Amino acid sequence: MHAIGLINDLTVVLICASLVSLLFTQLKWPVFLGYIVSGLLVGPNLLPFSPVSDLNNIEQLSQLGIIFLMFHIGMEFDLKKMQQVLLPALLAVAVQTATFIFIGLQAAPIFGQGSLFGIFLGCLLAISSSMVTISILQDLKSMEKPHAQMAIAILIFEDILAITMLVVLSGIAVSNAISLTTITKVTFFILIFVVIVFFLGKLLASKAINFLADQKNEELITLTAVAFVLGISLLTVKFHFSEALGAFLAGSILAQSKLIKKIEHAVEPLRNVFTSIFFVSIGILIQPSLILQKWHIILGMSVLVVLIKIVSVWLGLVLGGVKPETGFRASVVKSQIGEFSFIIVALAINLKVADASFMTIAVGISILTSILSQLLATKVDRLLQWITPVVPGVLVNLHHYHHSMVEGLRLRLKRNEFLHLIRTPLLHILFHILFISGLIISSYLLVKMVDGYEPLQEYTVWISSGIWFIAAAGLLPFGSAIIKNIHGLVVVSTEAAFFNTGVYRKVEERFRTLLHHVISAAVIIATAGFYFSMAASYMPKGTALAAFIVVTIVSFLFFWGRIILLNKHIETFFLKSFERQLSQEEEERKKELTEIAEKYQWPVSVSEVEIDAMSSACGRKIRELNIRGLSGATIIGISRNDFMQYDPGAETMLFPQDHLFLFGDKEQTEKAASLLLQQRPEAESTSAEKTIEIERIYVNQESELNEKTLAGANLRQHYGLTVLGIQRGEQRITSPRSNFIINPGDILFVIGNVGSISELQKPTS
Repeated sequence: MHAIGLINDLTVVLICASLVSLLFTQLKWPVFLGYIVSGLLVGPNLLPFSPVSDLNNIEQLSQLGIIFLMFHIGMEFDLKKMQQVLLPALLAVAVQTATFIFIGLQAAPIFGQGSLFGIFLGCLLAISSSMVTISILQDLKSMEKPHAQMAIAILIFEDILAITMLVVLSGIAVSNAISLTTITKVTFFILIFVVIVFFLGKLLASKAINFLADQKNEELITLTAVAFVLGISLLTVKFHFSEALGAFLAGSILAQSKLIKKIEHAVEPLRNVFTSIFFVSIGILIQPSLILQKWHIILGMSVLVVLIKIVSVWLGLVLGGVKPETGFRASVVKSQIGEFSFIIVALAINLKVADASFMTIAVGISILTSILSQLLATKVDRLLQWITPVVPGVLVNLHHYHHSMVEGLRLRLKRNEFLHLIRTPLLHILFHILFISGLIISSYLLVKMVDGYEPLQEYTVWISSGIWFIAAAGLLPFGSAIIKNIHGLVVVSTEAAFFNTGVYRKVEERFRTLLHHVISAAVIIATAGFYFSMAASYMPKGTALAAFIVVTIVSFLFFWGRIILLNKHIETFFLKSFERQLSQEEEERKKELTEIAEKYQWPVSVSEVEIDAMSSACGRKIRELNIRGLSGATIIGISRNDFMQYDPGAETMLFPQDHLFLFGDKEQTEKAASLLLQQRPEAESTSAEKTIEIERIYVNQESELNEKTLAGANLRQHYGLTVLGIQRGEQRITSPRSNFIINPGDILFVIGNVGSISELQKPTS
């Protein structure tokens, strides 16, 4: 009989909805309003009798509308796009929620209620309707536009916020106090659930998708997709979360799969049917007599909600760097309250915070705000044309300044190599911690379930021990991954923080490695201590302390041995920095003459001379050459590789390929150039060959040059040597760059003093 009643109710609802929506389509009115009118017609509050035998049937079927809509949103979910709108969406939700809670507290006395009622009122007004917003966007064919993606991102965060609110509001109603611990705990549990379900879902779904693709059976694809979304939604409800969150996760797991188009096509008819039932269920809740009694409150609150939602969401988006026009369009389409608001109202009634009439007021506000948002969304272009000219110039200038500041900050963050390097290990650490937490909590719940199952009472200890043993084995790879990522994060941070300081660059490699070990071990031990102190209540007695001791011991053992000083991430970081510097070197060299000429304003000339290996000036100090005394010209600058030295001292030694900048009149600079370019006499050349010559140096594993860049080796500063070329196997590299990394087996061709070369070739202890 119940089955017949369900079929009867479903038939009545669909027939009425189809007829009324057909009429609304002909009148070019919003279709979802037709569904609401259908609910009013078949409900118990308008006509003397209702053709619907059990309203609970329609209520349960309406939940399927939410599930299939969120499933559709999840399938359209793009993680890259989500990253782009993350900050603006979070700011919009934060500003909107804070504003409405404040207004709820101020409006509570109007209803004759206290602050607790005001908090509930603010929360229910802050949550928009996903169903109405998506319907508006689909009617306007705007789903792919930027403001639609922004609105959907806000809706997703609002759904997560609503789940947290339901738990927090229950605690507030019982204890009459806001618990930050509860808020943090619920948020953390939601993150754990999302990570576990998404990771395992992706792992299993990929194999299932490949199997379905091979079968080429559309009926099987439909059944599997529906079973998948309902299964994930049911699992979410079992953990006391919203089925909407589970449906969204199910869609995001299947997003970008090779069968996504077929799945969307298969599920779309179900989504359309159950979406219409959802709006009918709202119409059924309408009590015309009570709405007529409270019409002034409903009208005033509805207009206030729409205006405040538009302003608060727009403000949050603009603060996040979104263009005002895009932010306005996104805020207009979601300027209503919806399905989660009804759940919050029901909670308030159950907890005796409000009476039953509160639901009718909420439904009235929902319907009126939905109508207003639909109307404003269709006229948004005209509204923008009307608003734009009347905006004060001060606000326009302020926005331009703020927008340029946000874009500049975003561009700098995007180009920051250090942030790029630490982002990946940080995300990996967060993911592994959440996954470990999920395994611990799952094991805790499973053991608790076994303890309460009487047929297994004799084996409870053994089964519980086995569960925790399996959990510990599963935690090992994630724990080791956390240790490695923390160490990589420490190395990146210390090298980036101290590399450019002269003291740190001269520190011996062993000391620097020891510094990395100490900092990494300290961070890991502190992190483990904090984490296991929080997780102790979910683990067997004494296990958390034992785990902390094990982590401490492993940390010391892991970081005691020798490791590579700079891993590939560090090399990438500095190589990119060198590449950017060297890409500008040629342009800077061209500007050097101009800069020097501007610095020394005088009716004289500045000329450039390059010292070659056979010049008499090569290997001698400026004081010994006495250029100023012999020619009257002054050496005002030396360009050596990518380094420019102004006003060099008298003790500065000249080397091959140095570029000297001479200051004086034409006659003086020409005479100085001839002195500098003068070739050594035969006798001097022979003598020079005994002191300065070209030599080959072989780099082995023990060499102090091993794994250093040419700039970091400082051969010219420490030994007076210049690297002319490097041979690496069959590869011959002439005039190597300063960021070139010396590897074992390389042969360096250097020019310099024989004694310095001999000193460098001595084996290191």
